[in-house]
Amino acid sequence: MWLIAAYCITFAVLALYGRPYIDSDMASEMVLANLLKEEGGILSVNWWYSTEIEFCALPVFYEVGLSFFPTNWYAARIMGQAIAMLLLLLSYLYVGHGLKLKNSGVWGAAALACPFGVWYFWYGAFGGLYLMYMIWQLMSFGAILHLLFASKKRAYVLHGLLLAASCFLSGLNSVKGIMGFYLPMLLAACLIFLLKWNNKPQQLPERGKRLLIWSVVAALLACIGYLINGTFLAKNHLFKSYNGQEWVQLSFSQLLDKWAEFLSLFGHPGDGFLKDKIPLFSAIGLLGSFSLLTIFAIIVSTVRLLWRWKELNTSQLIAPVLLVWICIVQGIAFSCTGVPSSINASYWLTAVPFVFPVLQLEGETEHFSLKFTRKLAAIAFSCCFVATSIGATMQFFSSGYRINPHLETICDWLVGQGYTQGYATFWNGNVLTEWSNGQIEMWVTEDFNDMEMHQWLQKSSHQQPPEGQVFLITTQEELEKMGLSQLYWWSNVVYEDDSSQWLSKVGHYLVMTYKNYDDMMNAIHGAQSWEQEAAQETQDTQSA
Repeated sequence: MWLIAAYCITFAVLALYGRPYIDSDMASEMVLANLLKEEGGILSVNWWYSTEIEFCALPVFYEVGLSFFPTNWYAARIMGQAIAMLLLLLSYLYVGHGLKLKNSGVWGAAALACPFGVWYFWYGAFGGLYLMYMIWQLMSFGAILHLLFASKKRAYVLHGLLLAASCFLSGLNSVKGIMGFYLPMLLAACLIFLLKWNNKPQQLPERGKRLLIWSVVAALLACIGYLINGTFLAKNHLFKSYNGQEWVQLSFSQLLDKWAEFLSLFGHPGDGFLKDKIPLFSAIGLLGSFSLLTIFAIIVSTVRLLWRWKELNTSQLIAPVLLVWICIVQGIAFSCTGVPSSINASYWLTAVPFVFPVLQLEGETEHFSLKFTRKLAAIAFSCCFVATSIGATMQFFSSGYRINPHLETICDWLVGQGYTQGYATFWNGNVLTEWSNGQIEMWVTEDFNDMEMHQWLQKSSHQQPPEGQVFLITTQEELEKMGLSQLYWWSNVVYEDDSSQWLSKVGHYLVMTYKNYDDMMNAIHGAQSWEQEAAQETQDTQSA
């Protein structure tokens, strides 16, 4: 019942209150889904992807939603998200069944249906950007677990096919799966095999041997998928990759910081990336304090299971050993490669589902003297996740990092005025397309001075400017940063925020219209000339 209630309440809240809080990163998935629906495929050569090629990823679910709600993109989003979340929960239950958890781990699945942290709310239940990575990894994990005990040919075939498909598709999408599961799983299998063999050296551990073999197979299939990703798909589709990452200085303090970021995902309201400070004695602060109990339980459960490793069978031992290796591998990757300061807590989201089997296994296998201890622990667990879910939802809606509800009202105004083609920087771009249900198409640029297209999460056809009337949406503050404050006087300003009021934390919005692209560029060149003249006058004055 808790699983059904958590799932229904989460999506009821999103359906009723979430629309004004989507951002352009999330909206890009919907714009891509619409393009794929038009082209009739699951990949497009006419799209600038980000750091991954999204093969059988979130846009596939949004396509289903668009088939039912072609004129209501937010309804299509909620439907797609609901399907993806359902698949995530089923994948987790598949793992729970393989681990032989009570009720197949249903209470862990219920926790996954809750928005228990801001990042999980944002990139999980609401934005869905990390759901497919979790799904492929859980499917692979569940298949490996079931193959350990499979005795019938039919079971071997079914679980084997699921393992092959999930591993290959995970690798085909990105390196995240290899780093976040397949490599840690291989290392965990090696360690467990050695531990079990060392414990009984007179015979090879049969379950440990199977685990190692299937872990090797999974890793190889994922690597094959990623090899195709970096060769064939890279030649025919436009996306960046992590292949250029470089080692940086080893820092144990940085590593500890990254592990702390992982634990903060479970409802801790303080986050350096999210910026906004949450007072301790506020509703969000007090609700978020329950996360400390969850974090304590995660650490204690992992340590206790590892301490009692000889009491656990092979399948039970997998959960804590795998979680530790995930933390080690990803911790090193995040702290010792690339630019560690650019890695935020969201990068750890793929590891989140692997925590819940550890918690449940500790509860089921620990030696408690008091009979009611297990029930008390389950009640405490439920209270913690309910509290942090409420706190995280409140925090996201009140002070989410990229939320901009005021921009939605401007979008509605643009639709009402009949505007259909516009220019903007990224965070003011694709979100307008989703809010307008596809009526407004946005050309996204990084700098209005040259209007070069930002080759990131938009149609590659945007290299060509639109025909006919166009608008430019920006803020006074953005124009100042670009050195184009004078553009205001060269343009037809049709919308302007009251300069005395802060309706949006990103600045005061302006909408300017032009007869066509050339007219817009002429206005920009005129503004640039005035800026240059003003700069020259200032320089002459200072020289005098």
